[in-house]
Amino acid sequence: MFTESDVNRIMGSVLGTKYDIERAKIEDTVGYNKAAGGVTASNIIMYDELKDGYPTGTSMSIILDEEGYISYLTLRKGASYDTQVEKMISKREAFDKAVEATKEKYNNLNLEFNVEYSEDKINTFYYPPKKCLCYTFDFEGAIEGKWDDELSVFVFTPIINAYDSVDIDIASTLGY
Repeated sequence: MFTESDVNRIMGSVLGTKYDIERAKIEDTVGYNKAAGGVTASNIIMYDELKDGYPTGTSMSIILDEEGYISYLTLRKGASYDTQVEKMISKREAFDKAVEATKEKYNNLNLEFNVEYSEDKINTFYYPPKKCLCYTFDFEGAIEGKWDDELSVFVFTPIINAYDSVDIDIASTLGY
């Protein structure tokens, strides 16, 4: 039986981690108390390997049972060990390009956006589908500016390749 105290040993032996391991509980990243299957969010913990402060893509997520033992774990080996900071676009450029791309994508909806630049709200993370570092942040838009109508307010989450400001995916609560 393994507990949370065994995480570094598991990640090191299975994934070959050799850099810093950062821990985050899922409730730090979501606004609800239960995850799929009724698991309490406080029992779900994620770990990322960081090299020089940047995610390598190597990660482990665990679910702890009521006694504190690991009942389930998911492992991923990353591919971003050679972060080239000097080749990364700035967070400001990523922000500006992502907002512009969002406005273009949804230009037929007459959206009013509530978006203000804040470097602290832009996260750098490893994006497995692209096998690279990306930036992301959230902002809102309201159809026809109807901010008081919850059915008209949507959240937009652009994912911007940290090395290419043209490579942008946009997720939204609009569903497309």
